[in-house]
Amino acid sequence: MFQPMKLSFLIAAFALGGACAPPANQNADAGNDSGAQDAPPVEDTTPADTQTCTGTQPAENSPWCAMTGCPFRPVTLPLCDGTGDYSFYGPDFCQSTATVMVISAGWCVPCQMEAPMIESLITQAYRDRGVRVITVYAQNPDGSTPDDTNCTGWKTRFHLSSNMTRDPNGLTQVYTPMNAFPSNLVIDQNGNIYDVLYGSERGLTTMVSDVEAIVAAQGR
Repeated sequence: MFQPMKLSFLIAAFALGGACAPPANQNADAGNDSGAQDAPPVEDTTPADTQTCTGTQPAENSPWCAMTGCPFRPVTLPLCDGTGDYSFYGPDFCQSTATVMVISAGWCVPCQMEAPMIESLITQAYRDRGVRVITVYAQNPDGSTPDDTNCTGWKTRFHLSSNMTRDPNGLTQVYTPMNAFPSNLVIDQNGNIYDVLYGSERGLTTMVSDVEAIVAAQGR
C-alpha cells in the first residue's frame, strides 16, 4: 500500500490515502592589498571531528527544496545519546559515496515497517561501499517534540546501527510536507538530492537501485 513517490506526486498520494497521518493529539510544537607581503600559511587547529568538507557543501544561496537535483542544505541535529550534535557535512560526508537520510515519526506504522529493512538492505549491505545512513527521529509517538528517551528507544527497538539523530526544531520539515512519513532522501557524494521517496516500499527496490547507481558510478 505504501509505495515510494516523487514529491511532485505527493498531493495525489494523500488523496489516495497512501500517506501516513499524524495522531489526533499532535502538538504544534575581502580586499586585495597588492603591496602586502604574503602571510605564512595558518595551520588548521580545528579538531578533526569538527572539520567539514567546505569545498563540497552547497553554496549558502542554494535553493532550499526537497526535489531531485536540489542541493541538500547544511543541517546539524543532536545525537539521540546526548553526546553532541551531528553535522550532515561533517568529516564522514567527505568519506561517503552516498547518504540515505531516513526521517521517521514514532507514531508512523510505515516507518516501523521500513526501519529494519533499511538497516538490513542499506545500512549493513552498503556500509563497506561507503554509504552513510542517517536516521532522523522527528516526532514522539504522541506527535510531540522528539526527546532522547524515545529516540534511543527507536534505535534499540529496530537494532539500528545508523547515525541516530532527532529533530526538535523541525529543521527537516521541508522534507516531510503535510507530515509525509516516512520520508527518505538519497543524496549523492556532491550533496545533491538524487531521489526523494515517501512511504514504505516493500523490498526497498527503488532505494536500493538509487544507491547502487550512485555507488557504481564511483567504481565502488
